[in-house]
Amino acid sequence: MSLEASATSLARDLLESEDADLFASAGAISASIRIEDDPWRALFPVIVTERVLKALCDHPAAAKARGTTTCDMVFTSDAAMAALNHQFRGRNAPTNVLAFPSGANVPPSAPEPHDLGGIAVGFGVMAREADERGISREAHASHLILHGVLHLLGYDHECDADRIVMERAEVDILSGLGIADPYA
Repeated sequence: MSLEASATSLARDLLESEDADLFASAGAISASIRIEDDPWRALFPVIVTERVLKALCDHPAAAKARGTTTCDMVFTSDAAMAALNHQFRGRNAPTNVLAFPSGANVPPSAPEPHDLGGIAVGFGVMAREADERGISREAHASHLILHGVLHLLGYDHECDADRIVMERAEVDILSGLGIADPYA
């Protein structure tokens, strides 16, 4: 059995356990993962997250991580995303991904790991968007995970100049994963 097949088998076993603490790690960035919506289990979010984090850690965009960093990720439902979107953004609809940066200005001498914050990804919106665009759900979930982590690292798309920088990083990193430009 190959190493990847072993990892996939282990991930399946973990995902089937209700009490498992799920964790993805790649270099300087790691993620604690919680799966709240069962449809996510078929996409193996731990494996997808590890691939995304590894690709990010191999890219200059990760330099903003400043040492070892952690984040929390929740893979959840449209209903949960709608509630979060309403509570934190005043919008009464589900969305695909929300990022909640810790906002901590970490001094260089602070002990590691540094907490980046949290990300919530909604299955329903993600799946509908992937289906409408004719792309795989794994590819779209990878993009949303990356997008959320980049927000935690301080990237945003509020003005054109920042949007161009963030999108360029996304396209470069996704290309390394064999995923086409989501903005093309």
